[in-house]
Amino acid sequence: MGIHFHEKNWSFLKTQPTSSISHGWRGILRGRDLLLNHLGKAVGNGESTSVWTDSWIQPETKLKPIGPVFLLDRDVMVSDLLTRETRECNTDLVEKLMPELKEHVLKLRPSVLGKHDAYIWPLQQSGSYSVKSGYYSTFLSPNQSTERTQGDNNEGKWKKLIWSRHLPPKLKFFLWKIGSNALPSGENLRKRGMLQNITCNHCGEPENVDHILFHCQYANEVWRYGPWNQSIDTTDATTFFEKLERSWNLTPLPPYGFTGNALPWICWAIWTSRNQRIFENRSQSPEETALKTIQALKEWEIAQPPSLKIPKSLITGQQHDPMVLDPSEIFCNTNASWSHTSKEAGLAWIFTNGSATEIFRGSIKQSAVSSPCMGEALAIREALLQAATNHYSIICIRTDSQVLAQAITFRRKTTELYGILSDIDELAFSSSSPFINCRFTYISRANNGPADGLAKACLVAQPVVNPNQNSV
Repeated sequence: MGIHFHEKNWSFLKTQPTSSISHGWRGILRGRDLLLNHLGKAVGNGESTSVWTDSWIQPETKLKPIGPVFLLDRDVMVSDLLTRETRECNTDLVEKLMPELKEHVLKLRPSVLGKHDAYIWPLQQSGSYSVKSGYYSTFLSPNQSTERTQGDNNEGKWKKLIWSRHLPPKLKFFLWKIGSNALPSGENLRKRGMLQNITCNHCGEPENVDHILFHCQYANEVWRYGPWNQSIDTTDATTFFEKLERSWNLTPLPPYGFTGNALPWICWAIWTSRNQRIFENRSQSPEETALKTIQALKEWEIAQPPSLKIPKSLITGQQHDPMVLDPSEIFCNTNASWSHTSKEAGLAWIFTNGSATEIFRGSIKQSAVSSPCMGEALAIREALLQAATNHYSIICIRTDSQVLAQAITFRRKTTELYGILSDIDELAFSSSSPFINCRFTYISRANNGPADGLAKACLVAQPVVNPNQNSV
């Protein structure tokens, strides 16, 4: 559930309970107060965000300017900190009002198209409210830092390493339960008051998930039969997510006759072997477990319809543009080169036609760019503005940031990039869009070399210009 309140909702956010209100309405207001304790503001045009009372600089840490505030400046809004021409921060005014936060404020990237501000829920990176994060917030005091929950951080890992992979549903669910520490291991059973079968049935040691899958002598023997040129190191202290992430880069040896990732299958075989030993009094050797794992994996791959099998290009991580939707479509490769030390970024865009002939290119260097992802988003926004100026009506934006391509396509707005993504959304998908059709696609960095080189050259050679001043 997204939280995007604007001016018309303020009466609800500020209304006070009376002695005669109903029990239901009182409960709604209690829930409203829970939101108010942790709500932050994502800046669009800055017109509805108070400099002093709203959490807008770093909503996740509730960073706000400190007083005392002069009476003349008490009602200053964030829009008052922005210049009318370029919508960038007025450095002199920021230095006067909040010199201690100047570095943070100058990294602000508001909307250049005048999009409204929005309330966001900083306990999640997406800025959207969830029941889980709302429940978690009840354990935080109103003034406590709203650090994001571990579950929200794991959500991205699960999507990358589990849900988007070519695996049977039962294995995806099994891997998710491992990552959530939700398997009924001996340790988890003991926490729930069950005192039977809480030690390892192979070695008698205390049993947790890591012990079952990696540290037990039985598991070690199974992993030695792994189908790779080098066995999995079960003695290191890496997390399960790290082991799983590494495993996607392992190539099985040719004699085994499969192409997929064997690690999830081996984990599943070790777990089912453990359960058979406990509940059915059936035992099998580590060699038998490893052999059955390989057989099951090969049988599953053979049974997959050709349309569901993974192309080799996707296994290696290469990406290709989809077919051209229209012969008049213009393609634009964008890229950003970012400096961690100076927080400067070189933005670049190269336009080509359907015959791959370059027709236009441009670049610009900007300061106070907080992250590489922000640099990539700024490059895309600049490219769209240039495309509109050049009257390109059908456009395909190519970026080597898969995260941004997905966020823009599915119209998701993160807290850090709210103003930029709002502008991109307005330019690409609104009813007033200057384009007949606009789409976004991901390409590998290897296929984005010219734009990457132009961005790096811009970062080194060009002087810094105003963040919203276009340069060609």
